[in-house]
Amino acid sequence: MRNGSKVIAPVGCKKYLTAGKEYKITDIDRNGRVSFNIVDDLGSETFCLLEGCAHLYGKDWIIKNKK
Repeated sequence: MRNGSKVIAPVGCKKYLTAGKEYKITDIDRNGRVSFNIVDDLGSETFCLLEGCAHLYGKDWIIKNKK
């Protein structure tokens, strides 16, 4: 996973995200927990955690094309 990679919001996310939609990540940080920023459906830059993200009610982001 790197800047420009895409993540997908799972079912049961907050209302400013769309379940099943792909979001392009920026500013990835791997110190401790993996974190990154996305632009949400309202156009706001949103800080996210790959695992246990509060915007997903504690769920994990789905990494697109994870190999």
